[in-house]
Amino acid sequence: YESMTMLEALWPADWAPDAYVSLVQTGNRIALHPDSARVELTRLRDQLPGERVRVRALKGDRKIIDRALDHLGAAR
Repeated sequence: YESMTMLEALWPADWAPDAYVSLVQTGNRIALHPDSARVELTRLRDQLPGERVRVRALKGDRKIIDRALDHLGAAR
């Protein structure tokens, strides 16, 4: 969630992709529907690498983008 908040600071140059925001909310969905954990975690594992690529391509302050990627444990 923290990385999404960091990326909000890119406005008006860019914004976190909607799919990324959805992935960040995985924990909230699992908390509301614990029976969905397996599906949610599989989706997160499968889609997060692509969202990291999209984050790298965002416009705006590179320091903010790099900090968000560091928070995600992504290699730059």
